[in-house]
Amino acid sequence: MIRGNRLVLENFLSLGLINVLNSSFHLIIYPILIHRVGAEAYGAYVYAFSIITYFTTLVTYGLDMIGTRYLAHYDKERDLAGKSHITSLILSSRFYLLLLSFLLFLPIVLWVGALASYRTLLWASFLSVVACVIMPNWYFIGIQHTRIYLYIQIATKVLLAVAIILWVLTPHHMARYVLLASASNILSAGIAFGYLLWREKLSLHLVSLRKCFVLLREAT
Repeated sequence: MIRGNRLVLENFLSLGLINVLNSSFHLIIYPILIHRVGAEAYGAYVYAFSIITYFTTLVTYGLDMIGTRYLAHYDKERDLAGKSHITSLILSSRFYLLLLSFLLFLPIVLWVGALASYRTLLWASFLSVVACVIMPNWYFIGIQHTRIYLYIQIATKVLLAVAIILWVLTPHHMARYVLLASASNILSAGIAFGYLLWREKLSLHLVSLRKCFVLLREAT
């Protein structure tokens, strides 16, 4: 049974290890971070990040599940045109949602007086929303090739941990940590997406907003 389902088992373990990696990373780094920057500065980051999570949720918008389902079908049929089309749809939809997120985020961060002291952290955290546009975890799941995505996650997490240990030393460095975390997400997404372009030979294009609405309704 194990031999017959080797690929399923391998992908299950890879996805599980990614979750374990993220949890373990937080358990290791956060005590160090809080000790260096203090509870108050760390609490400010958590508050800013909780606001950014709304925009992250908006950009992803359930498109991962839709994309994985379509991609698994196209991959089984060896339909490169279909894989390119659904990838273009997902990326275009996320791009439009990113523009919407920015239009909502801008007045909030500029004009809401209660958030004035958090503006630097909010802007730095918003870069993680940009990374969500090209984050291709759904694609690796759809083609059942998650092991390479695990390797990319491990490499970028190790780089982030080293950067935090070397460059985040005082409470004044809290914004530096947020920038490093956002840069790590962008780097991870960029490497993974670049690998897929090289491996899959996808032909991507910007899809019109009208066609993206069809996919967004299905995601809804």
